[in-house]
Amino acid sequence: MSASLPRIYLEQEENAQLIRESSKHGPLACSFGGGRVWLAYDDEGKLRSSWALPLLSEWRGYTVSDGAGI
Repeated sequence: MSASLPRIYLEQEENAQLIRESSKHGPLACSFGGGRVWLAYDDEGKLRSSWALPLLSEWRGYTVSDGAGI
């Protein structure tokens, strides 16, 4: 992942929920490091599991977009 791409970090509970939701939406692509998990990007810099953004927005109660990590 390029250093300029933002990371959309996942809490443990969110990651578990997204794994369950992946059966309906497609594979969940994550990256790992430093004890954290975040949504992964492809080689072209596109979010691989963009279907997860609306779910994260709903669960977190605020808009999560490509580029809005916490």
